[in-house]
Amino acid sequence: MFVFLFRFLNLSSQCDETLRLDSLRNSYHTISDKQSLTDFLQKYQSDTCFVNKVYIASATMMKAQYTFLPNKKWSYFIKGKKIIENTIASHPENLELRYIRYLIQSNIPSFLGYKSNIDEDLEYISSHLEDSIYNQDFKNLILANTIKNK
Repeated sequence: MFVFLFRFLNLSSQCDETLRLDSLRNSYHTISDKQSLTDFLQKYQSDTCFVNKVYIASATMMKAQYTFLPNKKWSYFIKGKKIIENTIASHPENLELRYIRYLIQSNIPSFLGYKSNIDEDLEYISSHLEDSIYNQDFKNLILANTIKNK
């Protein structure tokens, strides 16, 4: 009985985490202005899952769009980039992390010099997406966003 209860509770916590990640993904992809960005960061800032941290780091980089001071823009960019690169270095085979980095690198200005992984990430995504663990809706979103940014 104890083993069954433990497994049930463990599965429940995984579902909660999965639901939270699905919510985070959906919220991230609907960021369209300063308010939705602020709301996203307030809601998810305290998340500790390494995948969530990359979404938060990417959103931190987006703050540069709504900041006037160049040094503040640079600060947001560097902070987000450092988190993303460190996380990918620790989890290089995580497709979702590479997807987020791909989105960032394909949408930021070239003068920032952060476009060196676009081809590598796109190749990794293309060759691993079909067999990945993600649901079909998320796979379709990844496909749509990577094709759009090509």
